[in-house]
Formats: sequence, C-alpha cells, structure tokens
Amino acid sequence: MSGSSNEFNLGEEFASSALESALRETETTITVSWSGGGQIKPDEEEWTLESLIRAASGFPSRVLTCPQKTWAVLTPYTQNQSFVKWAAGSKICVPTFSHIEQYTYNLLDSYMLYKRHLVLLQAAMGNPLAFRESKCDNHISLDVHSLVDTRKDIKYEMAKIVRIIDSL
Repeated sequence: MSGSSNEFNLGEEFASSALESALRETETTITVSWSGGGQIKPDEEEWTLESLIRAASGFPSRVLTCPQKTWAVLTPYTQNQSFVKWAAGSKICVPTFSHIEQYTYNLLDSYMLYKRHLVLLQAAMGNPLAFRESKCDNHISLDVHSLVDTRKDIKYEMAKIVRIIDSL
C-alpha cells in the first residue's frame, strides 16, 4: 500500500482484480455508516473492496476535521466530566453497560460461528460427496433431512441471539 495521509493507492501486488479473485470464496459482512456531512464515495459508485479501503483510509483525515464529534461518540459517559456533573445536578442515572460487554462479545462470537456452520452446511447440501461424516459422537449425518434440520436449528439459534441483542 502506498500514498500520503490524504491519498491511498493499492500497490501492484494488491491489484483489485487479484484481491477480489482471492476473496471470491470468502464471506464478508461489511457495514458502512457515515454521518456528519460530506461523502465518503460518490452515490453512483458501487461498494467494492477497493472503495471500502479508500473510505476507511480516508477516515482519519475526516476525523481530524472535527475530532470533538468522534470523541463524543467513542467516550463513555462516565469519562465525560461535564456530562457527569450535569447528570448529577439533574438527578439523571446513567446506565452502565460494562457488565454485559463480555456477554455481547460472546454472543457475537457464537453468531459468527453459527454463520460459518451454515456455510459448511450449504456446501454439504450442494455437494455431499465432497464431505464425510465425522467420527465424533455428536456428528451430523450427511443425509439431506439431517442437514436441513441442522440448518433450521442453527437459524433458530441465530434468531435467538438477535432477539437477545435487541433486548439489551
């Protein structure tokens, strides 16, 4: 990768077509959110890996234009002394979420593991001869009914995680 702080270019070894080709068999979930004015890419441009890298590389310089907003978003309420003083004077109780932080990390890990298992199940359903049953006690049979039932169970567990996160 090369470029100054305001410019980002992919080097020859990371040409977008080669990178996209290497990632073709990879599942990636990307969420892009931008607020605060300006544009991170032209509206008519599709999101590609290259445009995502460009947007992410430009983020630090955009933060520099108004660091107060970033500080306000990233700083816990308890670390903002003016807010703490105002809340105490206004008799506002600010909830703390530190006790559920590890719990939510574990839920995310479980969700991503389920997602990976769904990909494997889909691959097994698409080409069952490419797989062989495990010798583990709790293995999944490679017959279509078992694979479909397991997929249904995994999707149910994923939905439970989403409901838990929504309730938090």
